[in-house]
Amino acid sequence: DIFFKKTNDTGHIEHYLTNLASAFDDTKKEVVLPQKSKDYKRAVGSLFSFGIYDPYWTGGSMTESEAVGSFDAAGFDPQGWRSSRPNAAFKELTYRDALWASRILMHFSDDDITAIVKTAKLSDKKYQKYLIYNLIERRNKICRYWLSKLNPIDNFKLLQSGEGYTVSFDDLLVKGGFENAADTKYRFRLGTANATAMLTEWIEQNKPSFMIDAQTIKKMHKGMTYMLQLQTMHIDEIWWPPSVDLFLKKDKELKIVGIKRRYSH
Repeated sequence: DIFFKKTNDTGHIEHYLTNLASAFDDTKKEVVLPQKSKDYKRAVGSLFSFGIYDPYWTGGSMTESEAVGSFDAAGFDPQGWRSSRPNAAFKELTYRDALWASRILMHFSDDDITAIVKTAKLSDKKYQKYLIYNLIERRNKICRYWLSKLNPIDNFKLLQSGEGYTVSFDDLLVKGGFENAADTKYRFRLGTANATAMLTEWIEQNKPSFMIDAQTIKKMHKGMTYMLQLQTMHIDEIWWPPSVDLFLKKDKELKIVGIKRRYSH
């Protein structure tokens, strides 16, 4: 199901039915459909080189198993991959969509994938192990790539601690084992919803939780909404990437009323 926006307040949902072969590419050679101008240039290059030049979408490891077909992880590119038939879910994909999908994919552990493949009861155990390995590797490639495109923090919790509040969250890249917790830094600052006035300066820590102290809570006016900006920096990053903004409202207690994820590009 895909929602197509027309105006700020209206739009419509289109339902798409696709078969499993289209989604997983049950073909003799896995196909990545050219959808950008540079892909067409590669296609023309292959044509005029009489096949000497081999575009990337013609790659794929063909196994001897009819049940597995052309399916591997070594040549799998999360960004460039397309299904063998046009699929609106991939065409309309945004970074937020990919983050949502990656969060779901992360819930499938190695044991889960192993159990799912075993239900197929492949006659050749060699290809059963092959399929398990490549599905796990593809999961890792997908999650590692797409989670790096946005600030990968999620599962926010706001709990009262004395007269202050503790904000905690998960770093999905660290949780998935794609980044090292010891090499990751976080920082936050709190201000008005439109960022015209800040209640705190940037406060940096090396763990995915922060304390909003009692003194800061007293500065917040009842009924007003505030913006808590959270940033994450992993070892291969030089600059602090864009923040995830949590919108907090103070009534009888402080609560999260909204989340905004900023794009880096």
